Amino acid sequence: MPKEFKKDFPNTFVIIDGTEIKIQKPSSLSSQSQCYSDYKSSTTLKGLVGVDPRGSVIFASMLFSVNISDKEITAQSGFLELLKKLLETGYLKEGDGVMADKGFLIHEMIEKLGVVFKSV
Repeated sequence: MPKEFKKDFPNTFVIIDGTEIKIQKPSSLSSQSQCYSDYKSSTTLKGLVGVDPRGSVIFASMLFSVNISDKEITAQSGFLELLKKLLETGYLKEGDGVMADKGFLIHEMIEKLGVVFKSV
């Protein structure tokens, strides 16, 4: 882990972010509207990715239609269940942290597990 990061965020276990992946335009108009991203100006699918402070991918969700919020992806992706299992097995300890950008409105879901949420 980079020294500066470790100094500023010593208990960070995972850094999560949503990502959109460009896809071929679906033939169905309904699917086109479900997958169109105003942000990317194209058809995409959205997923949740988690990396540890060293950059190793430790979580990758299935892909969802773009019309889903970061909060819903976090709830539906299995990420919270993973955190619970890691807490139960001792790989993650209460007080360890999850970091995400300010757009992730998930601090209550994360902190309910006993894990610290840090938005940057």
